[in-house]
Amino acid sequence: MIGRLTALFVGMALGSAALQARPAPEPACPSPRWQVAANFENDLFGATDRYYTNGFSLAAVKVTDAAPACAELQQWLRFPAGDVERSGLGWEFGQLMFTPQDIARPDPKPDDQPYAGWLFVGVHRQIEHRGRLDIIGLKAGMVGPASLAHQTQDTVHRWRGIARAQGWRHQLHNEPGVVLAYEQRRRFALRTGLWGADAIPFAGLNMGNVLTSAQAGAQLRFGRHIPADYGTSFLRQIGSVPTLCAGPARWGAHAFGVAGGSWVARNLFLDGNTFRSSPSVQKKPCFAAWGGGLGVTGPRCKLTFTYVWMTSEFDVQSGVQLFGSIMIETSFCAGSRMAGWRRAVNCAGARTIGRGRTQRPPMQPRLSVARGFSPRFGVSPRDDVRAEAPHYAERFPPP
Repeated sequence: MIGRLTALFVGMALGSAALQARPAPEPACPSPRWQVAANFENDLFGATDRYYTNGFSLAAVKVTDAAPACAELQQWLRFPAGDVERSGLGWEFGQLMFTPQDIARPDPKPDDQPYAGWLFVGVHRQIEHRGRLDIIGLKAGMVGPASLAHQTQDTVHRWRGIARAQGWRHQLHNEPGVVLAYEQRRRFALRTGLWGADAIPFAGLNMGNVLTSAQAGAQLRFGRHIPADYGTSFLRQIGSVPTLCAGPARWGAHAFGVAGGSWVARNLFLDGNTFRSSPSVQKKPCFAAWGGGLGVTGPRCKLTFTYVWMTSEFDVQSGVQLFGSIMIETSFCAGSRMAGWRRAVNCAGARTIGRGRTQRPPMQPRLSVARGFSPRFGVSPRDDVRAEAPHYAERFPPP
């Protein structure tokens, strides 16, 4: 698995270098524009099926080249008035899934990771100012059977021909889950030019019944035409939200590494339900995580793959947790897409050639003579007419 993925990304990187001979990338589209991302995280990349075993999310951000409408938020973040480069309002939908080490046991060990899932939706605000990005987000959803984690895993295992987990009836009880998150990232260019490098330190806080924690770390990137964004996100950080980008990227490829640590006051997936008795384990107050990956960028698109290692999160956890993350991002201009759709609809309505249908005959010019015209005075209709045919021909051109 690792060898095939490495070969895939190396091939894409070589292909991107060959595409450099093509014309320069299209200019940045006017505000507003949309950035959309899909992320899939799973421990199958580490040949395991335990602990944090699966996560996915879909996210979209509407980006504007202006300050957010909420002036109080800008003041709280201590941004100078009128000095915000970009801001974005985003939405996210996703699911997280956790299982014990031995999923074949119908009665899990009491000191092992409890079965748990979280189905959530989220909203977040991003603000960029001089190489600094602030993200404030709120996630809300359901933990327990209502998260549909049991059904999701059973469906995937059935498709892949893998034995299903036997202990889902012992999962955490239904409980609403809420997390308020804040994260700040900064971007420092270490090398500019065709081959560049940058550093992206980050720090954040999470507060809620699902997770109350603090984390900090940094990401380093090196490659050809590194995108002007703030690195790669993970579901267990602020979330897999596409970070604001200055504009369309060139074809390029880069390698990156990330490392950080977390202090955890509460983790519902280990501590158990808040108001009911449920399975739980003795968690550790701190853990570290590190990883590395490859990214390929193109005009309005980005693809990254990351391997992540995490130290043990509870006392009797066996070994290091390993999972892989694939993230696909794209962007488009809202105005240009809408204009393109309108042109397509007009064209489809104007031309119905073939398949047993006939083309609408072209309309003849219709002349309307101005009021007061009289042949007695020899006034030609050409002196005051309105020809409506050009307008029609523009909308319905002849074949």
